[in-house]
Amino acid sequence: MQKLAPFGANRLKIEHPSAKPMELTQYLISIFTLEGQLLCDPFMGSGTTLVAAKKLGRKAIGIELEEKYCKVAIARLDHSEETRRHKQFSGLF
Repeated sequence: MQKLAPFGANRLKIEHPSAKPMELTQYLISIFTLEGQLLCDPFMGSGTTLVAAKKLGRKAIGIELEEKYCKVAIARLDHSEETRRHKQFSGLF
Protein backbone atom coordinates (compact mmCIF):
# COMPACT_ATOMS: atom_id res chain seq x y z
CA MET A 1 0.00 0.00 0.00
CA GLN A 2 1.19 3.47 -0.86
CA LYS A 3 2.40 5.69 2.00
CA LEU A 4 0.49 8.94 2.28
CA ALA A 5 1.74 12.24 3.62
CA PRO A 6 0.21 13.46 6.88
CA PHE A 7 -2.96 15.53 6.89
CA GLY A 8 -2.81 19.25 7.35
CA ALA A 9 -3.36 22.56 5.66
CA ASN A 10 0.28 23.58 6.17
CA ARG A 11 1.66 20.68 4.13
CA LEU A 12 -0.78 21.46 1.32
CA LYS A 13 -0.29 25.24 1.48
CA ILE A 14 -4.06 25.67 1.44
CA GLU A 15 -5.74 28.06 3.80
CA HIS A 16 -8.32 25.70 5.28
CA PRO A 17 -8.35 24.22 8.79
CA SER A 18 -9.04 20.64 7.67
CA ALA A 19 -7.52 20.30 4.20
CA LYS A 20 -6.93 16.69 3.15
CA PRO A 21 -4.07 15.34 1.00
CA MET A 22 -4.85 15.05 -2.70
CA GLU A 23 -3.27 11.58 -2.88
CA LEU A 24 -5.62 10.17 -0.24
CA THR A 25 -8.66 11.80 -1.80
CA GLN A 26 -7.80 10.47 -5.26
CA TYR A 27 -7.22 6.99 -3.87
CA LEU A 28 -10.59 6.90 -2.12
CA ILE A 29 -12.43 8.25 -5.16
CA SER A 30 -10.73 5.71 -7.42
CA ILE A 31 -11.74 2.70 -5.30
CA PHE A 32 -15.32 3.78 -4.59
CA THR A 33 -16.40 5.30 -7.94
CA LEU A 34 -16.14 4.68 -11.65
CA GLU A 35 -15.06 7.13 -14.34
CA GLY A 36 -17.96 9.38 -15.35
CA GLN A 37 -19.87 8.96 -12.08
CA LEU A 38 -21.12 11.94 -10.08
CA LEU A 39 -19.80 12.77 -6.60
CA CYS A 40 -21.37 15.16 -4.12
CA ASP A 41 -19.24 16.82 -1.45
CA PRO A 42 -21.65 18.63 0.92
CA PHE A 43 -18.72 20.10 2.90
CA MET A 44 -16.50 21.18 -0.02
CA GLY A 45 -14.06 23.38 1.86
CA SER A 46 -11.12 24.20 -0.39
CA GLY A 47 -12.27 21.79 -3.10
CA THR A 48 -9.83 18.88 -2.82
CA THR A 49 -12.56 16.34 -3.61
CA LEU A 50 -13.68 18.29 -6.69
CA VAL A 51 -10.13 18.63 -8.03
CA ALA A 52 -9.42 14.94 -7.41
CA ALA A 53 -12.68 13.94 -9.11
CA LYS A 54 -11.84 16.08 -12.12
CA LYS A 55 -8.37 14.54 -12.41
CA LEU A 56 -9.91 11.06 -12.32
CA GLY A 57 -12.64 11.75 -14.89
CA ARG A 58 -15.52 11.97 -12.43
CA LYS A 59 -18.15 14.70 -12.20
CA ALA A 60 -18.58 16.49 -8.90
CA ILE A 61 -20.85 18.89 -7.06
CA GLY A 62 -19.53 20.81 -4.09
CA ILE A 63 -21.50 22.65 -1.42
CA GLU A 64 -19.84 25.19 0.89
CA LEU A 65 -21.28 27.90 3.12
CA GLU A 66 -18.12 30.03 3.37
CA GLU A 67 -17.69 32.18 0.26
CA LYS A 68 -13.92 32.46 0.75
CA TYR A 69 -13.54 28.68 0.45
CA CYS A 70 -15.76 28.63 -2.64
CA LYS A 71 -13.34 31.10 -4.23
CA VAL A 72 -10.37 28.92 -3.26
CA ALA A 73 -12.06 25.85 -4.76
CA ILE A 74 -12.82 27.70 -8.02
CA ALA A 75 -9.21 28.87 -8.27
CA ARG A 76 -7.95 25.31 -7.66
CA LEU A 77 -10.27 23.89 -10.32
CA ASP A 78 -9.17 26.57 -12.79
CA HIS A 79 -5.52 25.85 -12.00
CA SER A 80 -5.99 22.10 -12.44
CA GLU A 81 -7.53 22.72 -15.88
CA GLU A 82 -4.65 24.99 -16.93
CA THR A 83 -2.13 22.42 -15.71
CA ARG A 84 -3.90 19.64 -17.63
CA ARG A 85 -3.92 21.67 -20.85
CA HIS A 86 -0.26 22.58 -20.42
CA LYS A 87 0.72 18.92 -19.96
CA GLN A 88 -1.29 17.93 -23.04
CA PHE A 89 0.50 20.36 -25.32
CA SER A 90 3.96 20.54 -23.75
CA GLY A 91 5.13 17.53 -25.76
CA LEU A 92 4.09 19.07 -29.08
CA PHE A 93 6.60 21.92 -29.12
